[in-house]
This record gives sequence, structure tokens and C-alpha cells, in this order.
Amino acid sequence: MSEKNYGNEKLKKKSHSWGLVIFLLILFWPVGIFFLVRKLSVDKRASLTAGRKMVVWGWVVLVLGMLGSSTSYR
Repeated sequence: MSEKNYGNEKLKKKSHSWGLVIFLLILFWPVGIFFLVRKLSVDKRASLTAGRKMVVWGWVVLVLGMLGSSTSYR
């Protein structure tokens, strides 16, 4: 549904750049998540590779959180 046919021309839905998505995720995460979901719904190839990377980053953040919570403060 991201493509529309007008005669012989195919017009793709326009999505925002990855730089903008990452910037918004860092600066204002609710809007960044909206743009990320929108970008991944338009660009199916990016969603597959980004999905794998997000799983890896999720595990990294989980391990760092567990390590951080296990340290004691004096």
C-alpha cells in the first residue's frame, strides 16, 4: 500500500531520513518512536535489518542495566 500507480509511474510514500529519526529518538523520544514506526512500515527492507539490530541493542541495554543494578553504592 506504500505505492500508488498513476499510469506507468509508481509513486512511493515518502519517509523521513534516518538521521532525523535518530535525532528525534535522542531529543524527544515519543515523537522519535512515532517516526521510527512510520519509517519501518514504509521501508520493509530496513525493518528486517533494523529489527535484528534492535534485538541486539535490547540485549546490550538489558545486560548493562543488570550490571548497573547489581553494583552497590556506599
